[in-house]
Amino acid sequence: MAVYEVEIKSVEPVLVASRRESIPDYGAIGSAMNRIYNEVVSYIGEQNGNIRGPGITIWHGPLDAEAALPIDRPMPDGDRVTVRELPGEEMACLVHHGPFDGFRNAYEAVRQWIRENDYRITGPSREVYLHFTPGGDPKDFVTEIQFPVAGA
Repeated sequence: MAVYEVEIKSVEPVLVASRRESIPDYGAIGSAMNRIYNEVVSYIGEQNGNIRGPGITIWHGPLDAEAALPIDRPMPDGDRVTVRELPGEEMACLVHHGPFDGFRNAYEAVRQWIRENDYRITGPSREVYLHFTPGGDPKDFVTEIQFPVAGA
């Protein structure tokens, strides 16, 4: 099992275009998220906007995901895409190197750290894809997992 270092950091607010959707089952997560992100990318292009940072998945529940992309300017909401500011928050964060199928251990490590250090989770977790290329080699992926927290 990988060894993770968890840190508390302040995450700045960020303007995003996003789409939230319930995913039917765990086996569908990869294909569903690809489809949802592609929809958000298309919408940003239709609005002549630009993506200004890595993709972010916000997990509102086990199969309730929101694909968000930072954007360069405000734009109107679309039929299926919402533009909003993700709040700035204090986050317990760790960086995972490698395939997404290793997230289970990363999530357990950060949750355990939160419990052991007398914090409590105050909202949905985020995955920030620091280094990800669709179709790229999963061993090269770098993802920051973030949980908003407050002291107990």
